[in-house]
Amino acid sequence: MDCILLTLREGATRCGAFLFVFLVLTSLSACAAQVSQDSRDGLDAARAGAAPSTAPQAALASAKGTAYPMRPTVTDAAASVPPQNTGVIAPAWQHLRSRLAADGLAGPEVDRLLASLGPRSSSPMGRKMLELYKKNFLPAPKPAKKPGGTVYKGVVTAANADKCLAFMQLHAAAFAAAEETWGVPPSIACALLFVETRLGQYLGGTGDNALQTLASMAESTEKADITDWLGKMPGHESHNAWFAATMPRRAEWAYRETRALVRYMVDNHIDPETLPGSIYGAVGLCQFMPSNIVPYGADGNGDGVIDLYTPEDAVASLARFLSRHGWNKANTREHRHKVLMRYNKSTRYANTILALAELTEKRAGSTAGKRS
Repeated sequence: MDCILLTLREGATRCGAFLFVFLVLTSLSACAAQVSQDSRDGLDAARAGAAPSTAPQAALASAKGTAYPMRPTVTDAAASVPPQNTGVIAPAWQHLRSRLAADGLAGPEVDRLLASLGPRSSSPMGRKMLELYKKNFLPAPKPAKKPGGTVYKGVVTAANADKCLAFMQLHAAAFAAAEETWGVPPSIACALLFVETRLGQYLGGTGDNALQTLASMAESTEKADITDWLGKMPGHESHNAWFAATMPRRAEWAYRETRALVRYMVDNHIDPETLPGSIYGAVGLCQFMPSNIVPYGADGNGDGVIDLYTPEDAVASLARFLSRHGWNKANTREHRHKVLMRYNKSTRYANTILALAELTEKRAGSTAGKRS
């Protein structure tokens, strides 16, 4: 407006009527253009500030720990920024929409989720098929001269045990409630969270949210859907029958997980951009697949919503899972190892959790001894 007033004054004193009108119209046009540019700049800045990220959502700033940031809700993240989708479901997702509708998932909320999806990505299915192809058809690498370790490298350290201690102290009530209800010690629950997501610092690394990842995999049923991955699979032309048999099975698994995730998101009004996931769509601090949320998810903080991105709900949910698979306080170490392998079928995974939990307890005892 300042630029308009200045022009008015100049026009009134220096110019004739015709030139005055010309200057006013020119200034109005320039100012309108500036306002429009300012609006675009403000919108771009808002979008940049609210853009979804798979970067770590820090649970701890140091060994002392800080309050864990809540996963952005629809109100926090979406209300202040215009939706990124147009509200139109792309042709690539119409088949998925039909399948979900046949399974009783239809309506505006489902359509909103599907309209938020970007182009189908070949990466989730391509990555999985490459993994399976190497296992089935490529020569196994020569064994290392030295046998591999029994735990994940760099995880079972004093520094990491101290991080677990700080996290346990920060969320002492949640860990105590989980132990009382499900019988899982805080050291085990915290070690599991550390191995899964570094206590919430690493929630995904694909650049996609969980819905995008699982939906893409569900809609990748043919070899032609992963052409950009075939170059990494030498001799794939000789195994077309294997691809034809394997990909539909994997896609069906992904569809079941997509369906479970959509139901969960609709029931809890969750925006997809606030739901980072692993390379295969696991979610939360405890990295549940969506189909595990209903049978094993627990509302640890009593807010009426199972939000696996909050420590309270994540701790309660993983403890419930372990309990339902045979964990109890009287378990031997061998039995606990077997139960942990139900969470992730890996010997080194279970070994690492037990070893980190034991070191954490040892560090806790040492700290308590120094205080006394």
